[in-house]
Amino acid sequence: MPKSDVVEVPAIGPVLCVANIFPSNMVLPRDRPLRIWGWAEPAEEIRVAFAGDEARATATVDRVGEVVLRPVAANPYPQVLTVRGATTTLRLEDVLVGDVWILGGQGNMEFPLRSVGHGELEAVSANFPQIRRLTMPQGKGMASVRVSSGCTNGAAGPSGIFARGTGTSARPNVRGSFSHRLHF
Repeated sequence: MPKSDVVEVPAIGPVLCVANIFPSNMVLPRDRPLRIWGWAEPAEEIRVAFAGDEARATATVDRVGEVVLRPVAANPYPQVLTVRGATTTLRLEDVLVGDVWILGGQGNMEFPLRSVGHGELEAVSANFPQIRRLTMPQGKGMASVRVSSGCTNGAAGPSGIFARGTGTSARPNVRGSFSHRLHF
């Protein structure tokens, strides 16, 4: 796709916040430096802590802040990623480290597991809490994914605040809503 056809919407909130691809219940990639970025007040010091490591950065004049934490091996233990600014602390909970797969496509990628043959049985027997799904907001046009306010939902400059991606664990009560392509 040509770059001219891509609309990038940064998740810039009014105070300290991270990009909307960093929710609680996420999986970070294993054995790679962990790049965490977001926004804060200009010149604000940002500290990010995860898995026994901590990194610091200072937000630039345009509010951008980024840290790189050391690589972490895959493990099944949920951890907390903490982002601290001058007056705000963000806690991203139930964060795992492992393999990250990116699935994308059209409507067939969104077809829920419960809607395929024997899907309900697959869903109730699928208890894989270490498998996570990041769902980014969707709709028809930017207005359909706007929310009221708040950094926890991210924001896009003066044009409005946009919904944050949500992380979900693959447990039987929600597994039926997962993509059947992800399951099989």
